[in-house]
Amino acid sequence: MRPAAALCFVLMVQDFIAHYLLNSSFDQEKPVTVKYTEHDPPDTTVLVFWLKNRQRGRWRDKVEPEAVVSNDALAELEAADERARNYARR
Repeated sequence: MRPAAALCFVLMVQDFIAHYLLNSSFDQEKPVTVKYTEHDPPDTTVLVFWLKNRQRGRWRDKVEPEAVVSNDALAELEAADERARNYARR
């Protein structure tokens, strides 16, 4: 399991346990006082921030396309440039 997924899972389990202890009563006749620690739900913004800083190339918002120009396309552009220059000289 990846560290980020494991962290998210642990936080969800802790939240579930705290919610269960808060909302359940063990004895219907007597009130029961239970000590518990209340946890906030996982903050996904923090997880995304951590991933983006940890592995920038993999978790980046903006993907920069690679410029791939074939030799045929380059030759065609050069020929068009030459035709335009010759046309302008007339």
